[in-house]
Amino acid sequence: MSNQPAQNEPLLPYDNLPEVRPPSAGFIVQLFVIPALVVLVIVLVWLLFNWLAHMGGSPTAYVAEMKKGNSNSWQQANNLAEELRRNPAARRDPALAKEVATYLDELLREPLPAAQNPGEHGRDPRSEEIERRGFLCQALGQFEIAEDALPVLLRAAAPQQSEDETKVRLSALQGISLLAENVRTRKPLANPRLLPTLILASRADDQTATNRADGRIIAVAGTFALGLVGGDQAVARLTQILKEPHSPDVHYNAALGLARNGNGAGLDVIREMIDPASTHGVDNEEQGDRAVKQAHIQMNALLAVRQLATRNADIDLSSVVPVIQKLIAANPPAPIKVEANQLVRELGERKAPAKK
Repeated sequence: MSNQPAQNEPLLPYDNLPEVRPPSAGFIVQLFVIPALVVLVIVLVWLLFNWLAHMGGSPTAYVAEMKKGNSNSWQQANNLAEELRRNPAARRDPALAKEVATYLDELLREPLPAAQNPGEHGRDPRSEEIERRGFLCQALGQFEIAEDALPVLLRAAAPQQSEDETKVRLSALQGISLLAENVRTRKPLANPRLLPTLILASRADDQTATNRADGRIIAVAGTFALGLVGGDQAVARLTQILKEPHSPDVHYNAALGLARNGNGAGLDVIREMIDPASTHGVDNEEQGDRAVKQAHIQMNALLAVRQLATRNADIDLSSVVPVIQKLIAANPPAPIKVEANQLVRELGERKAPAKK
């Protein structure tokens, strides 16, 4: 039967439409099967490259490759740090920890290549060697065994001869912090050079520093490590830092480190960190980075209050509640608001400290 209208009959909107037929197998293949195959091929290619990138990627294989001294040794050091981060068994391997520590110690005893312009392939051997040493410091920090790792990290964390070596010192301080956290529940870090090294780093931003920007970075890292290492001497230094002229980040890390050790000497600084009206910690940041860093500061301060409440039953935290409520009223990002509301409830239920 024809769909064409009879002569002189009005033309309806659907009269010129083609006849409706069920989709053919070829149409279904084009619409669904072929795109699915394309996606599958893309996934397989990605998996292949990922496999190739990690082929032979055992920690010992990465160390063996590094020892060949090829131009990609710095990349192998990075791969080693990443492998240790996701491999708990490797982090507890004393033979591997000793091998990595011995290798970094050997590198640290050798002078760095002379500074030079990148060659025709864009390589700078000095920068690559600094990267390799820095990644090895990060790798040592991943271990849950400190006996061999800590002495070498302390060697790398000592003041450097040149400004571009600051990367190695910074990585070593970060490695010490990570190592302290990894072994904390078993056996705290102990070494005669540990606290002197960290205290010296916490002073790296003083007026005599050659490069004040690098000095601030080192001071921030050294102060953070002091809080994780803990102990009477570390707490005394953190308390002193609050009285000295430092950048906000150094003061914030000192206050957080004290709270981690159950000490409320940094409570005024923690209230400042929580206060949504305070911009002291972000004044020197780019406009686009301010909100992110402000949220980071506020969340860390809230967690510090929780640590103080947990680790010091005698401390009075009532002065913190109004500023937390002020933060809630400012409608911060959801994770911060949730944490702040929960903390206010917990502080309200907390037993008042006994009066002395």
